[in-house]
Amino acid sequence: MNLLSANNKYPVDPCVKEHAEDCWGCKDNRVLLKYSQPRSATLPANSPANSTVTLTTLNLFTKCICDPTIKLDFSTNIIIPAIASGTGAPTPGPLPLSLQVYRLTDGPVEKIPVDGAWTFTPITRTDGAQAFIISFSVFDTDLCLDHHVYSVELTTTTALPGIAIYANHSTLSALVVGEPARRR
Repeated sequence: MNLLSANNKYPVDPCVKEHAEDCWGCKDNRVLLKYSQPRSATLPANSPANSTVTLTTLNLFTKCICDPTIKLDFSTNIIIPAIASGTGAPTPGPLPLSLQVYRLTDGPVEKIPVDGAWTFTPITRTDGAQAFIISFSVFDTDLCLDHHVYSVELTTTTALPGIAIYANHSTLSALVVGEPARRR
């Protein structure tokens, strides 16, 4: 719920800001589409368990969108090189990875998970690199602020066995749909 939608009793909403009057002239049923620029990131070889890298971020300004619902679509190409074989080389096996969308709040900066984490468990191999295209969607509602920053993080739940993990062309897009604005 944002500053325009609290029980039809403006300005009772706890999210009210000083500039709220600016929103009363907005059009009904607003829609916003925004997307991030493609980015690449790497989890370095021999990273410890629970190492995290931010794959992409997206800034959204939803002022004048009443009671917004946000659909976030994420996609990336994950590349896992072949591991070396021979004496002292790591053993091929499962490599659990986690992808999580976060909403960052203003004020005291806090990461709030949006929906659950997406888990992906490729098997490391010695006979060649692997590439995986991963995409998923999540929804975010119950928003209080006019400015939202979303990020997607990749986390390895085990130590990386002498290989790096590459995430290429990571993108995040948002489709924001609002309800009809309440009139005074």
